[in-house]
Amino acid sequence: MNTTHTQGEWTFDDNEIYSESTDHGAAICTMNTTSAHFTEEEVKANARLIAAAPDLLEALNNLHCLVMKLDNREIFDNSTNSEIVAKAKEAIQKATNL
Repeated sequence: MNTTHTQGEWTFDDNEIYSESTDHGAAICTMNTTSAHFTEEEVKANARLIAAAPDLLEALNNLHCLVMKLDNREIFDNSTNSEIVAKAKEAIQKATNL
C-alpha cells in the first residue's frame, strides 16, 4: 500500500503522537488538553486511536483486498459483501484522500 502519511510505528507519550521515523523533537500531533470538553481519559483514548491509525489503515486495506478475492470466489453473500466492501473502501479513501 502506497501512503503519504508519516511512516514508521506511531506511539504516544504524554499528549503528543510520534513516529519512529521522526526524532522526538518533532511530534506528528499534539492532543488538546486545555479544553474543558475532554477528560484526561478521552485525551488518552484519542491519542491511542490516532497512534494506531497507520496500523488500522493497513489492516483495513488488507481485509478489503481479502474480501475482494473471496467475493470473486462467491464465498460470501454478495449483497452483504458489497456493503462491507463499500464501507471499507470509503474508510480507506477518507484516510488516504484517494
